[in-house]
Amino acid sequence: MFWRPSLQSERSSPSCLISLPGGLGVSGVARFAVRLANGLADRGGRGGLLLHAANPSIPRLQLPIDARVTVVDCGDLPPIEDAEPGRFVDRYSTAIEDLGGGSPVARVLGQHAGPFAVAAELTRTRGDAIRAIGVAHSDNGYDTRVLGHYEPMLHAMVGVSKMLTTELSAIAPNRASAIERVAYGVEVPSRVAAREPIGGRPLRLLYAGRLEHRQKRVLALPALSHELERRGIAHEMTIIGDGPAIDDLRVACSDASSITIRPPATPEALAEQLDAHDAFVLPSRFEGLSIAMLEALAHGCIPVVAPSRSGTAEAVLPGRTGEIASVTPDDEEPRVGIALADAIETLRRRDLDELSKRCHAHALASFSIEHHVDRWSSLIGRVAEDTPRPWPTNRPVSFEAASGTGSVPADAAQRFARVVDQLGGAPIALHGAGAHTRALADTARHANVVCITDDDRQRHGETMLGVPIVDPSEAATLGATHVVISTHLHEAEVWRRRAVYERQGLTVHRLYADGP
Repeated sequence: MFWRPSLQSERSSPSCLISLPGGLGVSGVARFAVRLANGLADRGGRGGLLLHAANPSIPRLQLPIDARVTVVDCGDLPPIEDAEPGRFVDRYSTAIEDLGGGSPVARVLGQHAGPFAVAAELTRTRGDAIRAIGVAHSDNGYDTRVLGHYEPMLHAMVGVSKMLTTELSAIAPNRASAIERVAYGVEVPSRVAAREPIGGRPLRLLYAGRLEHRQKRVLALPALSHELERRGIAHEMTIIGDGPAIDDLRVACSDASSITIRPPATPEALAEQLDAHDAFVLPSRFEGLSIAMLEALAHGCIPVVAPSRSGTAEAVLPGRTGEIASVTPDDEEPRVGIALADAIETLRRRDLDELSKRCHAHALASFSIEHHVDRWSSLIGRVAEDTPRPWPTNRPVSFEAASGTGSVPADAAQRFARVVDQLGGAPIALHGAGAHTRALADTARHANVVCITDDDRQRHGETMLGVPIVDPSEAATLGATHVVISTHLHEAEVWRRRAVYERQGLTVHRLYADGP
């Protein structure tokens, strides 16, 4: 299904089709895609968005899409993670033909291996029409591995931070000229809004984004508020967003009179909130380059953030454009709340008006949407002149099927079978309701698997491999005495947080490493 652009731009500019595996659900990547497509349209380019089926539990992004942007809707097809690439080939091919008009189309790919696999299949038959660009959006290990696997067909590899481009250089050392850092861009106001002097009023704190635990650690926000109250620091906190942790957050905030929870806001309403608050709080375990943080920076709403390897240090310069709390990705939400309170105490001793102006100036110089679209326009123009890069005929297009490069190693089932043999029929919980656990299905049928555990609360209540998916804290209640970590990319992270199982008396087993 297509939305045809109501205004057709000239066919002289290169085309760009951006895939969104999660559709227009609220996310930083969706905001990146819409802003870039709109920006290209503003310059007479031909931008398109290819939308896969969205998770119905995630609110729809409220950014407007320019009428000149072609929108290709794949929502009538299965979610990209649940279907073979061949299901999407015809839809992708039609979109490329419609947008390109006989000229090569730059396909911008990221977030999930599925669209890469479809593009790889198409390069074998429509290589003259496709110029693929892969984007590493997040410091999650997955993004850069996907780009490393599909490197043979990629005309360019983009990291949104310096750290991500360094990782791409490590996995593709012979493609240095194809690797670029292109930071996200946001709309930067012409000037910083005048804020009421702090004086005797409370400090105004803001969080805007997805409400979830694993990445965003949102329960650190009520922990922060409670700690500030304990220290006698007057404050008001506004939390804007929605997500799987909304119910947990409401419970945690039930006795916090200083916190107001609001639903997702329109861009205009969010801009007003950023102009009205003093500081933006971000407790995330990891980011690629947080767009919400950049939007706060642009409005002079001073970021107070947890550190991340990717992106944070490029935007937040302690004492100049914000504060970085002293925590690690493994710290739980109560500890993060205390560390953020320390950072806010430091912030209160500074000249907030001066910091706010520096934030705005830094955003204008480094993260403006104009600069962002300039970089992408130049890149798209260059790859349009490249020769085709067809996917090798002797390699499968599937990321998961690739031995040693996919998220599921080729010997995953054998490793699991060895652990099962050692446990001699003991009841097992598998941690992880993803591709890795699906790959263990045949072996799991011969094991005493009583449940699957997962940090994603949206999966709780579902079944997988014929057993329920539950919260990690519930594993023992279903009879498990052992836990096997069923993930390769995130095994170390789950291992570091294994106390949730050990407190229940369960023994935790790794498949890919021994010890901490």
